[in-house]
Amino acid sequence: MKLVEWVDEKGWKRRALVRDNDDLQAAMSGRGISQDPPDIESMNWLDIKLDLHNALVDSGLFSIDDVQRQQNALQAIVLRVFKRHLLALYKR
Repeated sequence: MKLVEWVDEKGWKRRALVRDNDDLQAAMSGRGISQDPPDIESMNWLDIKLDLHNALVDSGLFSIDDVQRQQNALQAIVLRVFKRHLLALYKR
């Protein structure tokens, strides 16, 4: 088996395992074993937006001044919210 990579017609990077004698076209046509991360399109983006909004409110980040006063708060909130939802996607 060999790993092949390509960019699909929509710009998404893809990876698949194909037999050693198969070419890239085999992978592109779906005959390989996908090695892609979980499909982020299946994430519930409304829940992510809700969680992000509520975390910003809970942290008191309402303006750029608030963000500048709390140097690491914005990054921590974004990381916490997205990480939780992304890990849940991997566990499915």
